[in-house]
Amino acid sequence: MGEVRRAVDQPASAVAQEPWKGELPDPEVIRVIRSNLGSIKACYTIAEKANGQELGAGKAIVNLEIEGTGLVSRVQIDAPAFAASKLPECMSARARAWTFPKFTDKVAKKFAYPFVFVGG
Repeated sequence: MGEVRRAVDQPASAVAQEPWKGELPDPEVIRVIRSNLGSIKACYTIAEKANGQELGAGKAIVNLEIEGTGLVSRVQIDAPAFAASKLPECMSARARAWTFPKFTDKVAKKFAYPFVFVGG
């Protein structure tokens, strides 16, 4: 009997990805944001510990500007319910580190994404 092996996909990092032609599609932006949800949840936990109590429920809107290189050039967090906490600062730092697919449009992609926190 011969040996049977499974085909294995190459890791995404090993595959050279061509830049998107034109503007980066919204579903690609959402894909990257959702792949980083763990870091945003960690920010909520960090902010709760720093605050010494539960932060409760609220919404935070992350406004991004993404350059054609895939790097985030600008982040603004709109989170009035959490203004007195470290949550907006932490979210901003995490979002600046996200890397998106490259695209050829000369204009930065502007994108707003809401996060809803339910609380403890």
